[in-house]
Amino acid sequence: MKQLWLEQDLIAFFTLSSEERGLLANRSAPMKIGFAVLLKMLQYEGRFPLSPSDVPKAVVKFIARQIEVDPDTLKRYKWQGRTIEYHRAAIRKRLGFKRWRRIYKDTIVDWVQENIADKQHGHERIKQALLGHLHQLKIEPPQKIILDRLIDSAVS
Repeated sequence: MKQLWLEQDLIAFFTLSSEERGLLANRSAPMKIGFAVLLKMLQYEGRFPLSPSDVPKAVVKFIARQIEVDPDTLKRYKWQGRTIEYHRAAIRKRLGFKRWRRIYKDTIVDWVQENIADKQHGHERIKQALLGHLHQLKIEPPQKIILDRLIDSAVS
């Protein structure tokens, strides 16, 4: 994800709606910012960040400012365990996203072969196109190693 953000881009992609702010009510500061960051990152990238370091500081600061929380509070959010899994499930349900499942493999490999394998060269370009396609389908991408294997399988 890019690290330098213009204010207008932050506003366009990471502004919380009043409905989204309502989802944060009655949560502690770490839970508010953690939930908000997960929500906006799934909307923007089509996947959840794995740690605070996966989220650009400008994005964290912008979200924190909207919910009146210190941006450093994100460090206190628990990135492992039941709470984050509960948050992810609630966000997926709200946004209509599905978790990656093996049943998608053949469909995705076929899509890569038909749409981009011959037209775009290079693993990284294919990966970015595939991530965009998964985002459009509202399917969370698989782990990096699985994604790389899917691409290799489609190309070979």
